[in-house]
Amino acid sequence: MHVLIIPSEHFITKSQPLGGIFQYHQAKALSNANHQIGILSVGYITPRYLINKYAYKKEEKIERINIKRRYKQLYFPHRYIPFKILKNNYIKMADELYKQYIKEFGIPDIIHAHNFLYAGVIAEFLKNSYNINYIITEHSSSFVRDKLSKEKIKSIENIAKNALNVTAVSSSFNFILKEYTKTKIDLLSNIVNNFFFQKDFENKKSNDFIFLHIASLDKNKNQELLIRSFEKIAKLNNNVYLNIAGDGHIRNYLENLVKKLNIENQVNFLGQISEKKVRDEMMKSDCFVLSSNFETFGVVLIEALACGLPLLATKCGGPEDIVTEQNGILIDVGSKTQLENALFNMYKNIKKYDKKKLRSDAKERFGEKAFVNRVIKYYESGINNE
Repeated sequence: MHVLIIPSEHFITKSQPLGGIFQYHQAKALSNANHQIGILSVGYITPRYLINKYAYKKEEKIERINIKRRYKQLYFPHRYIPFKILKNNYIKMADELYKQYIKEFGIPDIIHAHNFLYAGVIAEFLKNSYNINYIITEHSSSFVRDKLSKEKIKSIENIAKNALNVTAVSSSFNFILKEYTKTKIDLLSNIVNNFFFQKDFENKKSNDFIFLHIASLDKNKNQELLIRSFEKIAKLNNNVYLNIAGDGHIRNYLENLVKKLNIENQVNFLGQISEKKVRDEMMKSDCFVLSSNFETFGVVLIEALACGLPLLATKCGGPEDIVTEQNGILIDVGSKTQLENALFNMYKNIKKYDKKKLRSDAKERFGEKAFVNRVIKYYESGINNE
């Protein structure tokens, strides 16, 4: 089967190596299953790259995946451009690139667009112009933040109406999307990169207990709640640590908070880390904690499971589809008392979690084979309904 994927953002460029990374993992899984996969990525380069050049390859082949990219430089912020102009520009860029793509690689059987704005805009145009069916998978939290104009909502309704399937990455997000699309929403969970299954477990060499948190440092991820909740267990147990990986605009505030609470010896800020470093940190930790106010899914949770870590997460949307009584603990969003108790509970009962079983569970539910089996059903329905 020939699948053309339209990512939700810039696709693993030199300047943004993590852009579209989840969609790359899906593309790689499909390619590994012997499907022909193409990527068509268009978009804009933000004004912050006016001085330093934005580096990317217009054409590239990675692990049998054929990639075509076109990004145009913006001289003022994206939000100041009228929606109609943006929409037409995305379509124009995509149409030129698509014509080049089919000359080289042939006509795809199905298009998989990874958000409504603007991958879905492109997919709808390609269907109308070239009679190629498409499915949509939406990831964006903009639907939760109520940031969409009436004009955009109307466009989303039309894109959903013309799609073969619309999928959401979690059950809770499913209900939110229905309000916007007025259509049936199916579930298509994200995939965990096979890379996270490839390192063997090692016997622990110390009595230190490490809670790990990986996320951008911002108010939605609510690291302040995590740090304030961690204070209690830290002051009662000097062998308990909290490692926080990621960067963001509230990092200085969080570092000052740690000093104010006098727990700086037990809280470590690791900064932005590579995928390899993420896996290394997970493999040497004891529990993964996610304290977010909202998540459409939470890929970092399934990566942690693949590394044998039990999970402690808020009931913020996506985690409810991932965390079970067998692999972790769910708490209410924003509850300091519940998070304090859960940290103690995990610390005292860590031996009840078997790393091999946690990894096996992650592979069965979110591994490459599981994802490919789910998504192919949607693709086949598209081809059969031409």
